[in-house]
Amino acid sequence: MENRLKTLSSLSDIPSDIEYSGYVWISNDPKPIVIIDNTYDFSKKFDKAYIIEAYLYSKEKNLSISVKHLDGKDLISQIDLNGLDISKENENISKHRYIADAAITNKYKEITDENKKVIYLDFIQYWDYEEDELCENLKVLKPTWVAFVGFETKGGNDAK
Repeated sequence: MENRLKTLSSLSDIPSDIEYSGYVWISNDPKPIVIIDNTYDFSKKFDKAYIIEAYLYSKEKNLSISVKHLDGKDLISQIDLNGLDISKENENISKHRYIADAAITNKYKEITDENKKVIYLDFIQYWDYEEDELCENLKVLKPTWVAFVGFETKGGNDAK
């Protein structure tokens, strides 16, 4: 499969004119910035702070952005999901859902006014075939990348 993963060299390389859903957690803030179908300007400077992590997904552009701060550097990835059916699992795509941190859940509820009990973070993991010397050089599926694909909500008024 063609390379969908692109490593960006700085925060200002992240497209700021695209609407995202996700969150940005800055080091000196006790709560994240939760974004729901809105833009975010990554070129702004933070006073004695940095982005601990950010996960954003643009449904319109089918683009996933990930930022992690590690050893004083920003590790930034952009994954183009166009052409993939991320709505269901198959041999190349597995889906993962994690309960969001309480701070993300609370901010999400403030922004959306939704009465949801649980907010989840949804990810997909892409697997690609590679030769494996431990399997007599047969091609086997190996994890290639993981992409954030938005929020999911459960509970509250829509509980079944």
